[in-house]
Amino acid sequence: MLPNALGLCAPFIVDPELRILDIGSGGLPFVRATTVVDPFPEDAPDQNYQRGGGQFKQPEGVEYVQAFGEDLPFEDQSFDFVYCSETLNHCNDPVKVIEEMKRVAPAGYIDVPSATLDLFEPHVIHLWRCFDLGGEIEGQHHLGFNRREPGDGILKRVETFIGHLTWAREGMFYQEYAARVHRVLIGMYIQFVWSKPEDLYASFFTDEQVLPNPEGVAETFQRLLGGAGQ
Repeated sequence: MLPNALGLCAPFIVDPELRILDIGSGGLPFVRATTVVDPFPEDAPDQNYQRGGGQFKQPEGVEYVQAFGEDLPFEDQSFDFVYCSETLNHCNDPVKVIEEMKRVAPAGYIDVPSATLDLFEPHVIHLWRCFDLGGEIEGQHHLGFNRREPGDGILKRVETFIGHLTWAREGMFYQEYAARVHRVLIGMYIQFVWSKPEDLYASFFTDEQVLPNPEGVAETFQRLLGGAGQ
């Protein structure tokens, strides 16, 4: 849970009788959750990268449901609030998960690492690059998702290159700046509370939409790579 997550959610969860769903709870369920959903409760710690190496924990008195976020086994508006932290970028269909969130609850909380953060900390288990596309009016939120495919595409090469700089070997010239970089990474999360379903949107983006001129970017990147080894 991000340090300010509970504070953002607080105005929406003051009533202790509220029904609160946590999607993708893993080893650190939301402290106010009454129901948690997780598809893989039996993952071993060394296999469970989404939980930082921790095993699944079911808090006492909290209902556990084994399911995927794309197909929540609940009736419409079964909950008062839904919490989803660092989960959407791991899902097979994050747009469908968001539709399910809006179906089962009138309000909720979302956080995901931004595409910028993934440049500095590229993880193979992150299936999607996440973008905050804002909204036409105050309070609206539009999340964009770009698939991170295996291979040697320009976006993957950019992530690999910048990630290499961040996680540099000891003694390399930029190593001394790594700690400073990581201190600001927390500010690169997309994080918000949505207060009504019509203010939450999600859509997919192709590589071409993310990089309108991939050829020009590729040429620049090749020059960077050429200079990196000198």
